[in-house]
Amino acid sequence: MKSLCCAYPGSYAEGSSSLGFHFVLTCGGTDSSVGERSRTIKMDRIFVPFDFRTAKEGRGEFSFRTMDFKRTIGTFQGLFFSVAYEMQILSLLGMLKSCGINVFSKKRGRHDPLIVVGGACTLSNPELFVPFADAVVVGEGEGVLEEIIRMLNGGVEKEEIIRQLRRINRVITEENDIDKLKERKNVLQDFSPVSSAYVTPFSVFKDMFLVEMMRGCPHSCEFCIMSSKGNWGRVRYVDEKIVLDTIPSWVKRVGLVGASVLDHPGIETILEKLADAGLQVGVSSMRAKKLDERKAHLLAKCGLKVATVALDAPSERIRVRIRKPGSFDDVINAAKNAKRAGIKKMRLYCLAGFDGETQRDYEELKDFCRAISEILPVHLLVSPVVPKRFTPLEKMEFMPEDKWQNFVRFLKTSIKGSRITCKIGSWREAKMEHIFAHLKVKDAELLPEL
Repeated sequence: MKSLCCAYPGSYAEGSSSLGFHFVLTCGGTDSSVGERSRTIKMDRIFVPFDFRTAKEGRGEFSFRTMDFKRTIGTFQGLFFSVAYEMQILSLLGMLKSCGINVFSKKRGRHDPLIVVGGACTLSNPELFVPFADAVVVGEGEGVLEEIIRMLNGGVEKEEIIRQLRRINRVITEENDIDKLKERKNVLQDFSPVSSAYVTPFSVFKDMFLVEMMRGCPHSCEFCIMSSKGNWGRVRYVDEKIVLDTIPSWVKRVGLVGASVLDHPGIETILEKLADAGLQVGVSSMRAKKLDERKAHLLAKCGLKVATVALDAPSERIRVRIRKPGSFDDVINAAKNAKRAGIKKMRLYCLAGFDGETQRDYEELKDFCRAISEILPVHLLVSPVVPKRFTPLEKMEFMPEDKWQNFVRFLKTSIKGSRITCKIGSWREAKMEHIFAHLKVKDAELLPEL
């Protein structure tokens, strides 16, 4: 096999918690074992060790070598980047520059690695990566990555691989391919669920085996790139037997991954089987209306301590406008069901900055959180909404900083003396994400200067 490397432009903890990263690893096939409790994988791995500025200033060691075989990324035939969100483009460029690889694909030679970029971020703005990648795989990578790896293993020249990839409408190899974005209609109906290639106590979800339960989403929230209104958002559920058969016998903790896990038609069967096996279970954000007494009991039996629900807007009025399903009454009922089942806390996600928001909406959020806190302690996480491309809100103005700061001051004052804790997202980081999410190819070419 030719030498292949999977790169994550973030920390080891983040990358080890990304199913996109694990998907790329398993596309490389199985062979020699890596250090963690794992399937055996052939690809080497590399992550960002620490902040590039510290390295540039000469503080601490700065050696970009792979985790498993201690090689520099310039020595590989194929380099696969899994990118989760827009700001990681800076880390990607830093990784290339630090190892002496020209960041611009047009300036690299035939002996440089074939650089392929994929991941969730390509659904939002693939143009961000076009100047730097030899190929950008947009959306689902099944079939495409295996074909690239097959050609690399077969000794096909880099230029020929790129030429053949131009025929695939999910792959962008140059600026002229951008029109392919209009053809985002081919989603996979049959696919094997992505799951963890390895499990480690140093991931964000410590010692947790992740398994995909669904793709897309049955709902049509207007701010979300996985909305059912878009082609990539069409929901497809993995059969419950396949989900259960994917989990190895040695696993103790399981993370069920999907945009709306409790909407899965077999969720009760899955939870019952996992509870009977004595496994701890974590789930991504839940739809409140689906957290009935039965599901809450099963989740508590599987060791769930915190119920996570996405409000996604500060008031009922805004939620209706952005087509977010469910009501505040649904969340109240979910909190009551969670408490009766023995779940200890509720985590609420909220976005702010939608068109037409007023102080009245923020007052409603405050009153609602206080009502929930009378049932269960609340941990509220708030961030500015980032309007993304390919969503109905892509042309919405980003929330001005003064309005955001006024909202934050009001929120912090309002929760004093209550059973509510609050984590505030960074306006500046969200603003940068918004800028990056809308960059065109010509603008992205300026990023190496950052």
